[in-house]
Amino acid sequence: MPHINHKIFLLSFVLCVASPFLCLSQSKTINSGWQYSQDKTTWETVNIPHTWNKDDAFDDVRGYRRGMGYYKKQIFVSSEDEDQIFYLKFNAVNQEATVFINGKKAINHKGGYTAFNVEITSLLNFGAYNLIEVEVDNSHSDNIPPLDADFTFYGGIYRDVELIKVRKQHFSLKDFASDGFYVTYYNVSNDKAGVKVDMLIDNFESKTDAHLYLEIFDAEGNRVREEHQGLTLKSNKTEAVKVTFPEIKNPNLWSPEHPYLYKLQLTLSDKNGTILDQKKANLGFRWVTVDTKKGFFLNGKPIKLIGVNRHQDFKDYGNAVPIELQKQDIHLIKNMGANVIRFAHYPHARELYKLCDELGILVWTEIPVINLVTDSESYFETSLNMQKEHIKQYYNFPSVVMFGYMNEIFIRLVFNRNLTDEEKAELKKTSLKLATQLEDLTRTLAPNHITVMACHNAEVYNETGIADIPMLLGWNLYFGWYSKQIEDLGKFLDEQHKRFPNRSLLLSEYGPGADVRIFTKTPKKFDFSANYQAKLHQSYYKQIIDRPFVTGMTAWNFADFGSEFRGDAIPHVNQKGLVQYDRTPKDIYYWYKSVLEDDEPVVHIATDYLKGLTLFQNETFPVQIYSNESEVSVSLNENNLGAYKVENGSVTIDMPFKNGNNKIKVSTQAISEEKSIEVNRI
Repeated sequence: MPHINHKIFLLSFVLCVASPFLCLSQSKTINSGWQYSQDKTTWETVNIPHTWNKDDAFDDVRGYRRGMGYYKKQIFVSSEDEDQIFYLKFNAVNQEATVFINGKKAINHKGGYTAFNVEITSLLNFGAYNLIEVEVDNSHSDNIPPLDADFTFYGGIYRDVELIKVRKQHFSLKDFASDGFYVTYYNVSNDKAGVKVDMLIDNFESKTDAHLYLEIFDAEGNRVREEHQGLTLKSNKTEAVKVTFPEIKNPNLWSPEHPYLYKLQLTLSDKNGTILDQKKANLGFRWVTVDTKKGFFLNGKPIKLIGVNRHQDFKDYGNAVPIELQKQDIHLIKNMGANVIRFAHYPHARELYKLCDELGILVWTEIPVINLVTDSESYFETSLNMQKEHIKQYYNFPSVVMFGYMNEIFIRLVFNRNLTDEEKAELKKTSLKLATQLEDLTRTLAPNHITVMACHNAEVYNETGIADIPMLLGWNLYFGWYSKQIEDLGKFLDEQHKRFPNRSLLLSEYGPGADVRIFTKTPKKFDFSANYQAKLHQSYYKQIIDRPFVTGMTAWNFADFGSEFRGDAIPHVNQKGLVQYDRTPKDIYYWYKSVLEDDEPVVHIATDYLKGLTLFQNETFPVQIYSNESEVSVSLNENNLGAYKVENGSVTIDMPFKNGNNKIKVSTQAISEEKSIEVNRI
């Protein structure tokens, strides 16, 4: 008899797949046609994503508007959907949001970088238009991190808003806006790999029978595992269900070189086989460890992590950046040869993590507990809630290997001369207490992941013991920029490793500001030249490669980004990026490609922005050439300058430019490049 029921279920399943609109939950973005106001008096039509700071954070007036913004929109809900359950999902609102439906308060959410759901069924008028109102506040709050940071806190609804319609039985949408299920891997090795799935299923009506059907497909679409489970869902309850798949033999492992993904599909049906809800996720079999002497290991093999930090804002958009434009960032980062991204200093759009799954980029993701903490119950509660949302919303991405929760938490303590010794002692105590709670929470909710925090160059992290809390400690080090000299990086790391041999270390931030308009023959600290950017990055890379105990390095930053108070070569912009604010690559981007790219030949003549060059008499000018080839042949104006050995991805050649137009040609056995440059010789 069970065999016959199984056939009936499969038939119903096939019929329902053929007509998915009859049985699946629906989610649609409702981004267009919102009304926005600063004062509830004057309204304008805007589309989501939206921020009210995309212009005033870059004008000549000090500061930018931090305060209230008001949004409203009408949505029609059909009377035919009265038997459905409705949710609103806000993928990010910065930084506090209060949502009203038809004048009634539905939810208040604190924190500007994670999603939140609200169930609105009882507040809706069916067969009529319904008013959604959202009050958004990006004012400073002592109880909402980040309190202070070197980036602009843009206000607004800057990620998608979704209207979700589901059957009365569905995978839960109430667990911190997660997918309602969590994938955990067990016994992963070259020989086998197992998958466990923990699910939460909501039932919004009386006790009923249901059926779960779970499938795993390989990258070619072949079903490799399936599991069935009958359920009895209690009346108006959330049911926790666990399913463990038998191990898959000889799995394809996931890595940056081979980002092989399996697919998981979860199907919830009623007793007649009609699909009630369905979810999908990537599966990537991999395991990671850190060794205090040998660095980072992926799938049992050492891998040096080389990549970037990323902020989410973009020139002329603020943080309200179309997702397709954001995805281009990830492709640029992969094209550079990077194998890791630190999404700093907050969770970024989930679509980008999915792309990291597909392209093969390891991810460090974190919450914005930055620079300073508040000793209050509300601040602790908000911080812990953020980390719960963060982990639960990003847990299922195979690319996510590190969950972080603090960045430079003592930097204000070190530089604030107005603090008394007693206040400093209390701040240390409070920060240590919060770090301990966040670490414990992260280890509990995210097994098989590495916990991480980032510190700045100060002894206080060692003195307090906070540096010993995470599994991996990141150091944000700017030797040769904010302090000391470039070569002091290696000295610092060696000294830390000697003093604390049981810590695993990562260079989590580094880099100078650089303006593509500035070139010099004598680069030095704070000249913002492209030449000094090249000098520092090239030296740092060599120093990290020479130290196997350092797990890797993530450059600060992938792209120039908005920081309203800054007065760099471009006001209001932090210019430490490898690419410009509009994502046009700087020359240094191609240097990274030359040392990280193994599959294709690379040659780049670093003169893309060298303009208006004036030389005196017989003066030459140094030009860098980047390549992953061992040797390059160089000619200037058809005159052969010779063959040059490439070391550390670069060679510098003093060019005897003539007056007027000059043509540089660089060739290897596999590739060549030509550039022209106009020179004024006096």
